[in-house]
Amino acid sequence: MDYFFWYLIVINFISFIYFGLDKHASIRGRQRVSESFLHLLEAMGGIFAILLAFHIFRHKRGKFRYYIISYIILFLWILGILGYFQISYELMNL
Repeated sequence: MDYFFWYLIVINFISFIYFGLDKHASIRGRQRVSESFLHLLEAMGGIFAILLAFHIFRHKRGKFRYYIISYIILFLWILGILGYFQISYELMNL
């Protein structure tokens, strides 16, 4: 469990940084981070930081499709976490 916890911290930190870089690039008119790459980071576990970054950076607010995909990924992560705890609970009570 320790490795998974640290993995989530690192991937969320990386995701937050990339989201901020994309916001900075959009302001400066530079090359942007692709939405598919941001979604990949979300799917890898960075969804929690990216949801926070939505509000901190006020970025991608008008992109309804981006929000939908992000919240689907969040829903899947929540299901996965709940499933993990359910399986752990059942294994402890054998």
